[in-house]
Amino acid sequence: MDEAMVPFQGRSNFKKALPKPISKGIKLWVVVDYETCLILGLQPDDGRHGADLHQDEPVGATGAAVLDMVKPWYGTNACIVTDKEYTSPALAIELLDKGLFSIGTVKASRVPKDLS
Repeated sequence: MDEAMVPFQGRSNFKKALPKPISKGIKLWVVVDYETCLILGLQPDDGRHGADLHQDEPVGATGAAVLDMVKPWYGTNACIVTDKEYTSPALAIELLDKGLFSIGTVKASRVPKDLS
């Protein structure tokens, strides 16, 4: 699971500006099969996973996006690989509860003090 930016200069209520090579456009959440490189899921970041909507959830906004995108694989024991922007101990636990495994680097700021 990762994100991609599609260049877009027109009007949209969910156009983003990010510090990336493509800095302005539509941000997409993408699920890709590691072995075949086929895109398995794609959805625009239209604001339904905004930080203000998921501030009380332990997985946060990015974790909520991951959980939403991988729903078709719940209970399959599939392995979800995420980059450091998505990975957290809370997300790994949530994925395991849903029958999925998780691989990813966890930022030090996301590790609870009791796990350090």
